[in-house]
Amino acid sequence: MQSINNVIISGNLVRDPEMRYAQSGTAICSVSIAVNENFKKGEEWVKETSYIKTTVFGKQAENLAEYNKKGDPIIIEGRFKQNQWEGKDGKKQSEIVVIANRVHYLKEKDRSGEQGQNQGQTRKGNPKTEFVEPNPQHDDVVSF
Repeated sequence: MQSINNVIISGNLVRDPEMRYAQSGTAICSVSIAVNENFKKGEEWVKETSYIKTTVFGKQAENLAEYNKKGDPIIIEGRFKQNQWEGKDGKKQSEIVVIANRVHYLKEKDRSGEQGQNQGQTRKGNPKTEFVEPNPQHDDVVSF
């Protein structure tokens, strides 16, 4: 049976995007996204926050790093990937990260980095939504 591996997360950037380049020249941007959930526990409302490590590649990685900063709202569409390695103590380690296929910018900015006046409009060079076809070659350049 074919598996399905799709995820959509909406939240805020925990810190400024971290940009780097693979030896091949591919842009790689790492971000952590705070995703809040409110639920009722008994008579009390509880807020729970999950921090999701996310990796973005290519031009959309460069745009994410250039136009966004800590606290900005964002939606990521992508897939889960499990990274595994051996720790310094010899024990196997693993983590689940999101590999982004599509990035939706919820806060538009002008080129100076200030919030734009034309909310909802797309500027050239700062698209509100970007899509890049997934490239399996990127999987082996993700490192944290």
